Amino acid sequence: MAKKWVVMIIILIVIVGICVWENLYISSSFDYLQDSLFKIETSLKQNPNEINTSENILLIKNLHEDWKKKTKILKTIVWHTGMKEVEINLSRILSYTEQNNFSEAMVETGALEDFCRHYADDFTITIENIL
Repeated sequence: MAKKWVVMIIILIVIVGICVWENLYISSSFDYLQDSLFKIETSLKQNPNEINTSENILLIKNLHEDWKKKTKILKTIVWHTGMKEVEINLSRILSYTEQNNFSEAMVETGALEDFCRHYADDFTITIENIL
């Protein structure tokens, strides 16, 4: 009887541990994305009339490449549609920057920042998410 309880407790600890790791990974990934978007936004605001500089474009492309690496793991633990939404928004930000369209680039950046905040909140550690 005691062996069964030990096994059940170990299984419960493993499940909770995986949920904690999952939450920390998701949170750190979206925190990274938000920090990077803030840097991009700051860089774009330095000269709103000339945002299509090679530095801004490279900054966005580097973020996009880094994000693709993170999504390899994220796609195994979160909804694919959410990751697709991030990819689409990053592509739009890049396109608007290349087209020197400051207002649309800012709209997309703000929308993606808002998405990050809400999406990461969906995966906080709660009883519902553990079960």
